[in-house]
Order: sequence, then C-alpha cells, then structure tokens
Amino acid sequence: MDNLSNNSKMLSLAGLCRRAGGIVPGADASVREMRGARKPRLVVLSRDVSDRTAKQIKDKGLFYGVSVFVSPYSADETGRALGSRSPISAFAATGKGPAVSLEKAARSECVLWELKSDGSGNISAEK
Repeated sequence: MDNLSNNSKMLSLAGLCRRAGGIVPGADASVREMRGARKPRLVVLSRDVSDRTAKQIKDKGLFYGVSVFVSPYSADETGRALGSRSPISAFAATGKGPAVSLEKAARSECVLWELKSDGSGNISAEK
C-alpha cells in the first residue's frame, strides 16, 4: 500500500470489517445487498468508479435509504485494503460493531452524497 492508504483510518477499518465478514465487495453485490433484507449501513464508492455505476448505486441508495459515500481512494487502493488483488470500486458495510466505526471514519474522510428527490422522479446529488 502507498502512504495515502497507510494513513487511512477508513481503509484500515474496512479491512478489519472484511475479515469479520461485514463487508460485501463489488458494485453489483452492493446493489443486491441494498435490495435484500439485510440492509447495509453504508456503501462506499472509489473515486474512479464509472459514472454509470455511481448513478446506479446512488439511485438505489436514495430508494432504499442507504448512505452513499465517495472515497478519496482509488479502486486499486480500496482493493488492496480489503485484501484483494483486484480493484474494488464499491463495497457495502453490513451489520453492526466495526461497521459503526467505519461509518464514522467515512464521514470524516469521504464525501457523503446527499440524494434528494423532488417528487417527480428526478434525483439530484449534492456534495
């Protein structure tokens, strides 16, 4: 990991949550998790996630009431922090315990997307 990742409390906690079974890695898996009975506490997107994936996850986050954060870290950095050799562009944090600490760290290190609907089906994202 590079220096940026070594100093990240959020990525360290995400790795801990992954080892405890509280992280669902991947954009598609995060969306499936939001649709399921066990709602995630939050979803974190990497800074280099595609526009299509970001829109899909942000829209689902609004619909299902899940907080969506945009991380300052790349998919490669996120993947390494979660113990993967592959890039991970998004992950969902489920359960309690370490996920609560992860949410606090995400609030300090990431941008929370405030998703608002005007009632007509139009969704706007504000940083």
